[in-house]
Amino acid sequence: MVFHREAVDRRTISTKDGTTDRGVELEVSLGSWRSRTAAAQAGARIGGGFDLFVSGDWFEERGCRDASPSRAFQGFGKLRWTDADSDRYRLAET
Repeated sequence: MVFHREAVDRRTISTKDGTTDRGVELEVSLGSWRSRTAAAQAGARIGGGFDLFVSGDWFEERGCRDASPSRAFQGFGKLRWTDADSDRYRLAET
């Protein structure tokens, strides 16, 4: 996420999109206490002024103590339409 401060003191948040962040990335790791993580992201232009960006990550571990396992999942998706004048038409889901 990138935070911008505009001249009129408005604050905006910019997320990744399928135009500037094209391609696929995947990361997997293993660690102590049987911890496992995976993260993936993909972005693409899909034609007609539309682009798509999706990402997600997953974490799981047995824990360092008995009965202390952890599990988490997080996902993000963004479908955007832009024309020659604007990119204000967005549909995002987190």
